[in-house]
Amino acid sequence: MTQLTEHPPAPQQEYDVRRTRLVSIGGGLGSFALLDRLRIGGASTDDLVVVSPHLKPDHAFALACRNSGMGQRDRLRSDSSARIDNVWGFPGYAASEARVRKSAAPLLRSLVEPVLCQPYTPTVGLMRTTLAAEAERIGWEDMLVRGEALRVYRHPDGGYIVLVRRRGQNDLAIECEFVHLAVGPAGPEISPETRAFKETAGEGDRRVVHAYEPHEEIYRQLATRGGSVLVRGAGIASSRILQRIIDDKERSGQDVHIWQLFRHYHAEPTGPLRARRDAGCGYAYQSYNFPKAAFGGQLRDASRRLDEEGRIALMRQMGSTSTPYRKEWALQLREGRAEGWYDAVAGEVTRFVDNGETVGADIVLANNERLRLDVDVVIDATGMDLAAVDHPLINDLVEQHLAEVNELGCLRVDDRFVVAGSEDHPGAIFASGMNTRGAPLAPVDSFLGLQSAALSIAEVLAGQGLGRRMGPLRSVSQWWKWMGGRSL
Repeated sequence: MTQLTEHPPAPQQEYDVRRTRLVSIGGGLGSFALLDRLRIGGASTDDLVVVSPHLKPDHAFALACRNSGMGQRDRLRSDSSARIDNVWGFPGYAASEARVRKSAAPLLRSLVEPVLCQPYTPTVGLMRTTLAAEAERIGWEDMLVRGEALRVYRHPDGGYIVLVRRRGQNDLAIECEFVHLAVGPAGPEISPETRAFKETAGEGDRRVVHAYEPHEEIYRQLATRGGSVLVRGAGIASSRILQRIIDDKERSGQDVHIWQLFRHYHAEPTGPLRARRDAGCGYAYQSYNFPKAAFGGQLRDASRRLDEEGRIALMRQMGSTSTPYRKEWALQLREGRAEGWYDAVAGEVTRFVDNGETVGADIVLANNERLRLDVDVVIDATGMDLAAVDHPLINDLVEQHLAEVNELGCLRVDDRFVVAGSEDHPGAIFASGMNTRGAPLAPVDSFLGLQSAALSIAEVLAGQGLGRRMGPLRSVSQWWKWMGGRSL
């Protein structure tokens, strides 16, 4: 045990000390993508540490899926070749599903999309199963430190020190050359109206909840006793919540009335000709978070050529709120309208009112008229807090001048995903995922975006002797190992 004397966050605090080359903070899919690539490139588990409160790299992802009503058989918003567990992308998820189901249907669908059918997307269960297998193959648990990263600061001799709070153990100080940030969102984006209601009704009141907070009891309540619900939002979370409520309604036979509040109601295709989206039932439809050309085509090239202001403007245009089209779900909404148990309105909530048994939602409609809805429960599907600076760890880095943020409140990175502000010090801080929105690559939080960032970071680290560059021979040999499931 050693007592640190250089810039400790708490005087006289004792820490266990560990030394390694790279620390990835977060432990989710962003950390997994980088460590997977580095292990394939020959990096030792002794040189890599991942700090996470979770045992598995898919834990936070699975929790978000579960809270938004997605089960193991529900489909994600990802291309077949965008495999988070496979840096080569071949064979894709469609091939794995075809093998599991003993059916060629997934493969055939991926061959004729999107002309003859909607694009293939993998299920939650398939993605998690293949991810678990790859995590075991690369020795994820050997690199894992369970805990919370409290602070990152410069080591006086170069590199960085990461302070970690561990449950039931001494705090840990990890000395390293490189730090990778993949901490994800600071939390759900709680709207002012929801926050004000909770302050009045009490934090324990469960009549108004956020889509990414646990709220299984609301589904059980509606399936058991029926009632009325307001779903606020127009993204993929809201569409999945609607499908869950409607499926439960059909199974239970309960009298459930659904109101949906859109900020902007899309009844027909929207947007300029070069980025036009199909639309209907109020939603803007797009198969993935961004058009495919943003991942590896002309939109990606255009984004790289633009300055930061131009990139952010293009990103907002390409990645504005949308949801993938699902035939079954769209049919449910049409039936709900025809039968009178589903209504959609366009406008803005001004406040939620505690009426005792019910919740009153005061809404200013798009035509400036006012509407009061009285419902039993509200599910606010307004998304996550995407400002990286709202995360305490990142905010501390900014205050130390070890990182800079852009106008989105996200980390400013270069095309190698090196965090601006860390370049003038031996070692480097890297970042990937939603904390880097505004980067040269627009879809940074997609499976393919996380892998693209990992490939760029791994190239930089290979130049520093951590892992190797992926030449053709190594790539082929490592792909054969992956195919055979052989440990690294």
